[in-house]
Order: sequence, then C-alpha cells, then structure tokens
Amino acid sequence: GWRPATPATRFGYPHDDHSFTRAVMRCVGIGNCRSHRGGVMCPSYRATREEEHSTRGRARLLFEMLDGHADSAVTDGWRSTEVRDALDLCLACKGCKSDCPTGVDMATLKAEFLDHHYAGRPRPAAHYSLGWLP
Repeated sequence: GWRPATPATRFGYPHDDHSFTRAVMRCVGIGNCRSHRGGVMCPSYRATREEEHSTRGRARLLFEMLDGHADSAVTDGWRSTEVRDALDLCLACKGCKSDCPTGVDMATLKAEFLDHHYAGRPRPAAHYSLGWLP
C-alpha cells in the first residue's frame, strides 16, 4: 500500500530501518498510553485526559503531517502549529518507550519535529534559556 515519504532526519532510527516514518508508524493504536494508573505512561495525558496529549494522539498527528493529503487535519508539514501544540506538553520522559508494547519513543520524535519546525528561524526564548544552563 501507499506510505508517506521518509524525510531527511537528524536521528538515525536504527530500530525502524532508519526511517522517521516507520518510527511514527510504530503506534498501532492499542491505547495503553491512555492508562490512568500504574507505570509511567504519559504524565501529560494523565493530567489533561485529552487524546491529543496521549502518545497515540501525538503519533496520529505526526502521521497526518507526513501523509500530507489536503483533507488531513495537518496541512503545513513541519511548520504545523497543531503538531507543535500537541507535543508542547510532552515531558520527553520516555515513559512511552518503556510502557508502550510497540516502544513508541515520543521524546525522540518530538526532538526531530522541533528541529525541523524551527529550522532557519528563532526558537522561543525558553528554549535558549534552558540551553544556556551550565
């Protein structure tokens, strides 16, 4: 079947045939990321209880971004404010990688997205202030 193209990436994705797209597609919709107790799965989802802040919801938005169809919810690719906002509350704790049966690593996907999202333009001041900490 048809699959979205794999963009050039900063990370290697060795467990996904070196493909960001395959890393995004690790999420098969099981929904363990929507658990409310036990494990460390997605603290931001547990706080908000909103699908877009679950690992599954974020993976779905990333897939739609890569898909690029006009009827998709995400039409502006790496510059997408919808994807950025959904990833904003991700703590990059890697709870998803350890608790998800398919090992989705949203922290790495978030870092990849942000690198492309802000490429060639300034990042928010908070990003710089944290980067300058000793």
